Amino acid sequence: LLLYFNMSVCPDCQGFTPKLEEALTDLPVGSCDVVLVSSESSMSDQFRFVSKLSKAWATIPLDDPLTMMLKRSFGAFAGSEADAVGAPRRAGLPSLYISKDGGKTWSAKPLDETASADDIKNAII
Repeated sequence: LLLYFNMSVCPDCQGFTPKLEEALTDLPVGSCDVVLVSSESSMSDQFRFVSKLSKAWATIPLDDPLTMMLKRSFGAFAGSEADAVGAPRRAGLPSLYISKDGGKTWSAKPLDETASADDIKNAII
Protein backbone atom coordinates (compact mmCIF):
# COMPACT_ATOMS: atom_id res chain seq x y z
CA LEU A 1 0.00 0.00 0.00
CA LEU A 2 1.38 3.39 -0.97
CA LEU A 3 0.35 6.82 0.29
CA TYR A 4 1.32 9.47 -2.25
CA PHE A 5 1.23 13.07 -1.03
CA ASN A 6 1.16 15.27 -4.11
CA MET A 7 0.18 18.58 -5.67
CA SER A 8 0.14 18.82 -9.46
CA VAL A 9 1.51 22.37 -9.65
CA CYS A 10 4.55 21.39 -7.58
CA PRO A 11 7.57 21.08 -9.94
CA ASP A 12 9.12 18.28 -7.87
CA CYS A 13 5.82 16.36 -7.98
CA GLN A 14 5.65 16.83 -11.75
CA GLY A 15 9.01 15.07 -11.98
CA PHE A 16 8.23 12.36 -9.43
CA THR A 17 4.81 11.22 -10.65
CA PRO A 18 6.09 9.78 -13.97
CA LYS A 19 8.82 7.90 -12.08
CA LEU A 20 6.21 6.44 -9.73
CA GLU A 21 4.03 5.41 -12.67
CA GLU A 22 7.04 3.79 -14.37
CA ALA A 23 7.95 1.87 -11.21
CA LEU A 24 4.39 0.62 -10.87
CA THR A 25 4.27 -0.67 -14.47
CA ASP A 26 7.13 -3.03 -13.62
CA LEU A 27 5.20 -4.62 -10.75
CA PRO A 28 2.66 -7.44 -11.12
CA VAL A 29 -0.88 -6.17 -11.63
CA GLY A 30 -2.71 -5.85 -8.32
CA SER A 31 0.44 -6.19 -6.21
CA CYS A 32 0.35 -2.60 -5.01
CA ASP A 33 -2.35 -0.02 -4.39
CA VAL A 34 -1.73 3.73 -4.46
CA VAL A 35 -3.79 6.15 -2.39
CA LEU A 36 -3.43 9.76 -3.47
CA VAL A 37 -3.46 12.37 -0.71
CA SER A 38 -3.77 15.60 -2.65
CA SER A 39 -2.84 19.16 -1.79
CA GLU A 40 -4.65 20.62 -4.79
CA SER A 41 -6.45 23.92 -4.37
CA SER A 42 -9.77 22.61 -5.70
CA MET A 43 -11.64 19.43 -6.50
CA SER A 44 -11.48 20.31 -10.21
CA ASP A 45 -7.66 20.52 -10.00
CA GLN A 46 -7.61 17.18 -8.21
CA PHE A 47 -9.85 15.60 -10.87
CA ARG A 48 -7.72 17.07 -13.67
CA PHE A 49 -4.57 15.53 -12.15
CA VAL A 50 -6.15 12.12 -11.62
CA SER A 51 -7.59 12.05 -15.15
CA LYS A 52 -4.06 12.35 -16.59
CA LEU A 53 -2.71 9.29 -14.75
CA SER A 54 -2.02 6.18 -16.79
CA LYS A 55 -3.80 3.98 -14.20
CA ALA A 56 -6.53 4.64 -11.69
CA TRP A 57 -5.37 5.41 -8.15
CA ALA A 58 -7.60 5.60 -5.12
CA THR A 59 -8.07 9.28 -4.37
CA ILE A 60 -9.32 10.77 -1.14
CA PRO A 61 -11.50 13.81 -1.85
CA LEU A 62 -10.03 17.11 -0.67
CA ASP A 63 -12.98 17.78 1.61
CA ASP A 64 -12.86 14.35 3.27
CA PRO A 65 -11.60 14.68 6.89
CA LEU A 66 -9.30 11.71 6.20
CA THR A 67 -7.19 13.91 3.92
CA MET A 68 -6.35 16.32 6.74
CA MET A 69 -5.90 13.47 9.24
CA LEU A 70 -3.31 11.81 6.99
CA LYS A 71 -1.48 15.09 6.42
CA ARG A 72 -1.31 15.63 10.19
CA SER A 73 -0.31 12.03 10.93
CA PHE A 74 2.48 11.86 8.36
CA GLY A 75 3.44 15.54 8.45
CA ALA A 76 3.50 15.57 4.64
CA PHE A 77 1.89 18.60 3.00
CA ALA A 78 2.62 21.75 1.04
CA GLY A 79 4.23 24.56 3.00
CA SER A 80 1.27 26.77 2.15
CA GLU A 81 -0.98 24.36 4.10
CA ALA A 82 0.94 24.61 7.37
CA ASP A 83 -1.59 26.82 9.18
CA ALA A 84 -4.57 24.76 8.03
CA VAL A 85 -2.95 21.42 8.90
CA GLY A 86 -1.74 22.67 12.28
CA ALA A 87 0.92 19.99 12.71
CA PRO A 88 4.68 19.86 12.30
CA ARG A 89 5.78 19.43 8.69
CA ARG A 90 8.19 16.48 8.47
CA ALA A 91 8.14 16.04 4.71
CA GLY A 92 7.37 18.23 1.75
CA LEU A 93 5.85 17.28 -1.56
CA PRO A 94 6.11 14.84 -3.16
CA SER A 95 6.23 12.22 -0.42
CA LEU A 96 5.63 8.51 -0.92
CA TYR A 97 5.12 6.36 2.17
CA ILE A 98 5.17 2.59 1.82
CA SER A 99 3.47 -0.10 3.88
CA LYS A 100 4.22 -3.74 3.15
CA ASP A 101 1.74 -5.03 5.71
CA GLY A 102 -1.51 -3.42 4.64
CA GLY A 103 -1.09 -0.19 6.59
CA LYS A 104 -0.05 -1.52 10.00
CA THR A 105 3.45 -0.04 9.72
CA TRP A 106 4.85 2.57 7.35
CA SER A 107 8.26 3.51 6.05
CA ALA A 108 9.94 5.84 8.53
CA LYS A 109 11.15 8.16 5.79
CA PRO A 110 9.22 8.83 2.59
CA LEU A 111 10.64 8.60 -0.88
CA ASP A 112 10.82 12.01 -2.52
CA GLU A 113 11.78 13.68 -5.79
CA THR A 114 15.37 12.44 -5.53
CA ALA A 115 14.26 8.80 -5.99
CA SER A 116 14.54 7.12 -9.37
CA ALA A 117 11.95 4.74 -10.80
CA ASP A 118 14.24 1.86 -9.83
CA ASP A 119 14.60 3.22 -6.28
CA ILE A 120 10.83 3.38 -5.98
CA LYS A 121 10.32 -0.13 -7.38
CA ASN A 122 13.00 -1.60 -5.10
CA ALA A 123 11.49 0.08 -2.03
CA ILE A 124 8.05 -1.33 -2.88
CA ILE A 125 9.07 -4.94 -3.49
